[in-house]
Amino acid sequence: MKEMYKKIFKIIKKYDNIVLARHISPDPDAIASQIALRDSIKLTFPEKNVYAIGAGVHKFKYLGSLDKPELSSVENALLVVLDVPNFCRVDGIDDLQYQAILKIDHHPEEDIVGDVDWTDSTKSSTCEMIANLLLNSPLKMDTKVAEDLFVGMVFDSDRFLLPNTSVATLKTVYELVNTSNINFVNLYDNLYERSISEEKFRAYLINNIEITEKTDIAHYAQEHEILEHNKTILENFANFGLADYEIRRMLGSFLFSGEDIFKKVEVLSPGERSRVALAKISLTGANTLLLDEPTNHLDPMTQLIISDTFKNYEGTMLLVSHNLDFVDNLNINRMLLLPSGRITYYDRDIVMHYEMLDEENQ
Repeated sequence: MKEMYKKIFKIIKKYDNIVLARHISPDPDAIASQIALRDSIKLTFPEKNVYAIGAGVHKFKYLGSLDKPELSSVENALLVVLDVPNFCRVDGIDDLQYQAILKIDHHPEEDIVGDVDWTDSTKSSTCEMIANLLLNSPLKMDTKVAEDLFVGMVFDSDRFLLPNTSVATLKTVYELVNTSNINFVNLYDNLYERSISEEKFRAYLINNIEITEKTDIAHYAQEHEILEHNKTILENFANFGLADYEIRRMLGSFLFSGEDIFKKVEVLSPGERSRVALAKISLTGANTLLLDEPTNHLDPMTQLIISDTFKNYEGTMLLVSHNLDFVDNLNINRMLLLPSGRITYYDRDIVMHYEMLDEENQ
């Protein structure tokens, strides 16, 4: 790893203009890795122009502010791509003319390949990778940088409870804590404190959803618990009572063909795992679907295919999504709109109004 750290430091040192980007609909790991690395580069090279770009998320503003440069005027830039394996999900780089790519990501390799490419799917988070980089290179780190990295690691590992947590992860946490005065109380409050609108949402669910013995729930979560990761795609459908040709035909509608179905789930990209999980849910026959951000890691064409699969679903669907185009293509009739915390009939104009207000508050 020492050679990789040297390569990363060398390419950062080479460029005067550096732009850091991550995926759309970012989580704390994406934003924290982006802001922490930006701030570290600024501490180390105060003379450089370093920008962290993309749409912000109001509830994560405690991690730090994002930049809004005129990208068309940023010349000969190094593009640093963090926490995203495919170009279609990189946020905000359309007007950027970059000279080279540095990629740092803990997701399996897809279509982004950097001039310097550090992809390590054994790591719990991109923040863990950035922390290791800063702890083992001349790049500087202050308490704020360490706190941001700690938040990203806590979030993506679900407080170090998920299987992606390793001895190396805990060692990195120890070194972060040992070198910085991290305020754990404030970080915990920022990460887990619920807003009034979120509490209203919980109250609405408790008061209005009745689960009986006839309720059959299928749940899609971003962690893909529904999948058996040590088995192939085909083996994941062994208990549905379908012939192989029927499974192949169904998987074809989710863009799997040929030898793809013999790949083990554990080697699939995040987008591919999402498609397998959604395919399994489509076969459950459940009368109630809980879908948590089902379009994360999916390209636009796949999103359209998935929405077509579920738009004629005859049961009850509870959907959490930031994706307006996906919601528009479903037969959604009621929504709980955050941050307003109120129930209303679905109206895209209302959603766009609140998105505009959120951007103004960033």
